[in-house]
Amino acid sequence: MFLAGLALHPWTEPGERVLAESERTRTRVLLPRPGERFELDQPPRTERWWPNLPWRTASEAPIVSTRVEAG
Repeated sequence: MFLAGLALHPWTEPGERVLAESERTRTRVLLPRPGERFELDQPPRTERWWPNLPWRTASEAPIVSTRVEAG
């Protein structure tokens, strides 16, 4: 697994998870490139601008907080 900064996941995984969930829920999303401008009244661009790297879905690798204590 490639680690970037403090993230414990491939850096493309958050975008892939958002797109997978948006397809599942039929929700439109906007994933601009860092620093890219966009207009809210324009149709969102949903193409993948990041490289094609392996990633795991939320059901395969659920996100679990390590900073929340059971109450």
